[in-house]
Amino acid sequence: MIIDCHYHFEPKLLTADKLLKKMDECGVDKVALMGVTNEPIPKPSEFILNIFRFSLTYRKFRFLAKLLGANFTPEGNIKIPAGIF
Repeated sequence: MIIDCHYHFEPKLLTADKLLKKMDECGVDKVALMGVTNEPIPKPSEFILNIFRFSLTYRKFRFLAKLLGANFTPEGNIKIPAGIF
């Protein structure tokens, strides 16, 4: 018997019917459902992702990644001195 012991059920991302179908496909017999803790996080724009990638690649620019990561808005945008993206 295979038991998934921790699954955050979010019907906006995967309906109950699709979850059951996926469980059948993967051989999962039971699942312990956890409540959703927050809204799904929207994907940031490619522009922001490129800034993160660049700043994480070069040590002297890593402070940018820390600044950007600490300034997310509830909508998933990032606040930086130049504005909200």
